[in-house]
Amino acid sequence: MNTFLFVLALTLCIVPAFAATTQRPPITGVAYVRIYTNDPDASHKYYAERIQLPEAPCAIAGCRQYQVGKFQYVQVVKANGEVNGMNVVAFQTSDAEALRKYLAAHNVTVPAKLQHNSDGSREFQITDAEGHRVAFVQNGKGSDKQGAISHRLLHAGFVVKDRATMDRFYKDVLGFRAYWAGGHKDDHPIWISQQVPNGTDWLEFMLDIPPDASHRALGVQNHFCLGIADIKQAESGLEKSGWKPTDREHAQLARDGKWQLNTYDPDDVRVEFMEFKPVQKPCCSDFTAAHPEAD
Repeated sequence: MNTFLFVLALTLCIVPAFAATTQRPPITGVAYVRIYTNDPDASHKYYAERIQLPEAPCAIAGCRQYQVGKFQYVQVVKANGEVNGMNVVAFQTSDAEALRKYLAAHNVTVPAKLQHNSDGSREFQITDAEGHRVAFVQNGKGSDKQGAISHRLLHAGFVVKDRATMDRFYKDVLGFRAYWAGGHKDDHPIWISQQVPNGTDWLEFMLDIPPDASHRALGVQNHFCLGIADIKQAESGLEKSGWKPTDREHAQLARDGKWQLNTYDPDDVRVEFMEFKPVQKPCCSDFTAAHPEAD
């Protein structure tokens, strides 16, 4: 064997071995969601006044950030050509640099270096196979601010076209774990909930969405959820800001057996309040992992 072929063969052996031995650092929960808005003033009124999240400094230009809990945020950025709506979901990790290297070893395209933020946090962003922008954040100093109604960002969901393709990344590479799956029909699951590998927050795949779905319909699917111990607390808190229930926004018992209440921001993003635990048996399938606990 000539020298070139020997080096090539050695390289092909080393790369899979390196990927196999590289340890994935913990991924512990949802860090933030980023909303692109056509009307920053209307968004501020919704997030600061309607759902009562305190404002906190944001690390990126043109951003207003609203704090849910100590290390969880909603970022709102002027669209400036972006399609308005929820376009980035971020997860917490204990070691952003180790995770960046881990993903690179598994043939995921990653940035050359981390973004270092003013609060001491570090992060990087990737794009998955269907174009979702996903960030991973190592927490900085944080603060003790929290939302007046909810102080837990519980899950985020987005439209998925090909579950098998997404499973190869989120399940096989990142280690997300099954939590619950259901839908409008008991025998046809279209909401696939999977928890982060080292926590109880989750990501929800929203399946069977028509390619010509309207912006409003996509806002229902590309959503995030705020945890609440008692849905009546969410109703009471919202009512203090002038909210009143409507045909679209009201408390209801969801198919997973948990009480929920949907509201919508000015860019059609569904903001869901949901109780931490079910009050009755869910449809479609059993829960397969522990429920989140109220902080």
